Amino acid sequence: MTTTHRPCKQPWAFTITVNNNYTTDQVLIWCDWNRDGDFVDAGENVYASVLGGAYSGSFIVPTTASIGAVRMRIRLTDTAFGANTTPCGVSSYGEVEDYTLNVVAAGITEESDEAKEIADANRAVESSVSLEAINLNVYPNPNNGSFTIKALHEGTYYVDE
Repeated sequence: MTTTHRPCKQPWAFTITVNNNYTTDQVLIWCDWNRDGDFVDAGENVYASVLGGAYSGSFIVPTTASIGAVRMRIRLTDTAFGANTTPCGVSSYGEVEDYTLNVVAAGITEESDEAKEIADANRAVESSVSLEAINLNVYPNPNNGSFTIKALHEGTYYVDE
């Protein structure tokens, strides 16, 4: 999944749907804002849910975020059985999925040539990174809670355990 965001003070809201949710499940999200290949830098752990969900919240794309493709990792872990609340490694039960956030400079609209070039470059990166990468554009950003999601392919998109 690729979503386009501008560094701003508006929070980016999300909801994660989990089928067969357990009361000991937890969802965590990291974003590699500086694109150094890890999720351990300050501010890269952007969300940790309460146990059992609902899994929704928001985070702000920092003004220091690197422009371009930023990797976002979402982990679902069962805290009762071999939990792993770190961005890497294994757990007994759960799932980890990576997505791409396309961070663009303020003032770029989703219709601009520069935004299209960035999206094309991200698609090329995604095709070499994951066969399951899906291109989504979310706009406008910032928004007032109402936004549009554009997908390259028709379908239902969700995070599943």
